[in-house]
Amino acid sequence: MSGMSRGETDLVADEQPLPTGLEDGGGRRGFQTSTRVQRYALIFGLLVVFWLALTKKYGWDFFEKLAKNNPRVGRSGNDPVTLVNAGEALIGPAPGNTAFQQVDKGNPITPVYTADGSTLCLGPSSIMASAPHPNAARLYMEWLLSDDFAKLSVANHGDPVHPGLALTSGQKPLDQIPILSLTTEEVGKGIPDIIERWRDTFGS
Repeated sequence: MSGMSRGETDLVADEQPLPTGLEDGGGRRGFQTSTRVQRYALIFGLLVVFWLALTKKYGWDFFEKLAKNNPRVGRSGNDPVTLVNAGEALIGPAPGNTAFQQVDKGNPITPVYTADGSTLCLGPSSIMASAPHPNAARLYMEWLLSDDFAKLSVANHGDPVHPGLALTSGQKPLDQIPILSLTTEEVGKGIPDIIERWRDTFGS
């Protein structure tokens, strides 16, 4: 799950409120035009599908406005978590499980589910047609779909495919999170275009 994370440090005490959404509107202050975005960690890499989904929802104009705030651009999907923990950024996109793991360690970070939506970071699995041990592979696939694996995933703040499991504190079940969905075709055709637009807009 890709969403947002914000810092909870003394650095934010006397400043304007942190953005609560991805785009201004509906009474919400978005990070799109917030002055805080100058201390916002904007990352490509892992989150390219998140950017593609936001482009589908808001258009590339969303990123052109964001670029005017001179956000900090990195290369790893986990960089914003490190920067927020260090107080070098106040808000940034992040994988949910990584952010919640930092909460467990007592770091000053809060995962945020924005009303705009989040993207699922899917990790598909399959059995190769020429697998030397297909029966063992099938057993492994069945384990990946089992309650035991779902519980193990939840223990590491993953999003289980099984409903009804007790989640960790602050984590929401998938049916309570707006999901920014993309088809396989949209991802395949859209990513090369997003890469070019990103370079033109952010210069990296």
